[in-house]
Amino acid sequence: MIVSIGAYHKRITWVRSLKILGLCLVGNLLGGLVIALLLRVSSVVDGDILAQMVATASAKTGYLTQGIGGITDLFVRAILCNFCINIAMLMVYNGKLTNDFTKCVIMVVAVFVFAFLGLEHSIANSVLFLITGLHGAVDPLLAVGSVAITIVGNFVGGGLLIGLNFAVMNDEQPRHRTGSSELLGTVYNTRQK
Repeated sequence: MIVSIGAYHKRITWVRSLKILGLCLVGNLLGGLVIALLLRVSSVVDGDILAQMVATASAKTGYLTQGIGGITDLFVRAILCNFCINIAMLMVYNGKLTNDFTKCVIMVVAVFVFAFLGLEHSIANSVLFLITGLHGAVDPLLAVGSVAITIVGNFVGGGLLIGLNFAVMNDEQPRHRTGSSELLGTVYNTRQK
């Protein structure tokens, strides 16, 4: 959302925006790998917990084995996930909320909603796949494919539907000066002559 807004207002280029998003992805993956390694050498995810995580990872990669319908389902779930999260971010960062507790509650509720609804988040899924992958319990190609589709869906939901839309709606200097009312006025004046 934020890089889309910055790119729209030309405070950052689209190429630089993609580089920033790429660095964020790599940083999150490295952090997730550290957590996965820590969990691998502990007993935190043994037994029933590991079984539940493997079942969840299997369900998340299972979208890809269902053909175009499953891939579309995964993509839509990814769009809705970041749509939900970025609506919360707009509420938190709008400058009108000053109470940190309220900001925290908004973000916790947004994360709860996307998790409860089974929506797909690229970073959360990546960490799950890393954890289960270190236990040899996930197909790496399906995991990478799932994350790739989820990244695109997350960008559509947060970057385009929220970020770019927000930037366009709040643009004080519209990019195109000829609006529909100006165009209709020109057509009307031409007919009068």
